[in-house]
Amino acid sequence: MPNPIATLTTARLLAEAITPLHFHDLYRLNSDPKVVKTLASVGKPLSEEANREQIEQYVAHWRQEGFGYWVFGDNYSFP
Repeated sequence: MPNPIATLTTARLLAEAITPLHFHDLYRLNSDPKVVKTLASVGKPLSEEANREQIEQYVAHWRQEGFGYWVFGDNYSFP
């Protein structure tokens, strides 16, 4: 099922369905010990390979179900 809403925007916020284009930002977060200590289910940094696999799972979920995880940021931080 295709994702009918790939992005949501407000005057200051942009939300995008996770895609492989978000890898570098997500990897930076998921490899930071302070971040993953409180947010990751395993509580330790994820490898590059684990990050890529996770993103692939998120993208597949969007394709199959039409909803899933989002990446949020201010309108100024997205390319």
